[in-house]
Amino acid sequence: MPALDSAVSSPPLSARSWGLVPAALLSGSAVLLFSLRMPLLGYMVVAIALIAAWFTDRRTLTEGLATDLLLIASGMVIVSTISVAADISWGNFFLMGFVLSSAVVVPYALSRFVFKDRLIRFPWRGGWPWNRIQWGYLFLVLFLGWLILPFYFITSGVYLNWPAVTTPDEIGRLFVGGV
Repeated sequence: MPALDSAVSSPPLSARSWGLVPAALLSGSAVLLFSLRMPLLGYMVVAIALIAAWFTDRRTLTEGLATDLLLIASGMVIVSTISVAADISWGNFFLMGFVLSSAVVVPYALSRFVFKDRLIRFPWRGGWPWNRIQWGYLFLVLFLGWLILPFYFITSGVYLNWPAVTTPDEIGRLFVGGV
């Protein structure tokens, strides 16, 4: 069995088991923030999860469970600041793009420049040529989306939540936003 890198340390088993509690709390906060739209309670649960993570695994301020959960929580909190109402106006189009971009850039910047690690990476295609299964999966997902989504939207009536789209710029925003 190869030796582990000396820079990588693993917390004891009991700390890893207790680490599920703050992770579960952070997951529960997502339900409060996004499904139930209860931001105050959701933010309180996020704070409790981060404090519990720090008490569970106090290796350093720049590594460990609290740091990892902080990166996840930062993206969640940023996304929770915007309404996901069906609004395709130019202002909301750019605001949504900014907020969603920030939810990716802020955790990356924290990880890379504040915590000085490379936990968050965006390798294109995994860094190796894709095999047939990966390409097949991509086309299968696209085909299933094409097959299932029209049925879902029409039979559920969810399309009624969206404003009528008639001008070319509105159609363009829907196309760009869907990509």
